[in-house]
Formats: sequence, C-alpha cells, structure tokens
Amino acid sequence: LKSYKFNEIEVSTPAPDVAIIAYTVHQNVVMDGKDQVIESADSSTWIRGVDGWECHAHSEAMLTDRKAA
Repeated sequence: LKSYKFNEIEVSTPAPDVAIIAYTVHQNVVMDGKDQVIESADSSTWIRGVDGWECHAHSEAMLTDRKAA
C-alpha cells in the first residue's frame, strides 16, 4: 500500500449505540511488482459495547476492474 484516500464518507446513527459508516476509498498499491490503482466502496457497522466501539460487520465491493487497472 503506497497511499490511500477516503471519499464520500457518510455516517448514520440509527440508535445511540450503533453507527454505520459508508465510504469509497482510492488506493495506490503495488501488486505482483506493478503499480495499481484500486477503487472500492466500503461499509462498517459499529456497536458500542462495555469496552468501547466494536466493528461487528464490514463489507467491501471493488469498483475497479483489477485487470484493467
């Protein structure tokens, strides 16, 4: 991973102890010795527990065709 940037960040709080965060991420990486750009859309669901915030679910969908990158 050479660099990354979060974009289009949205936060929803459907309950006081629940937060859903969605964003896109632009990453510059080296894979198999080649520079590549990866764009993805991510979301995480966080729940506040007795020890603080815990991520209970995370998903990521690739927006870039790696073969074309």
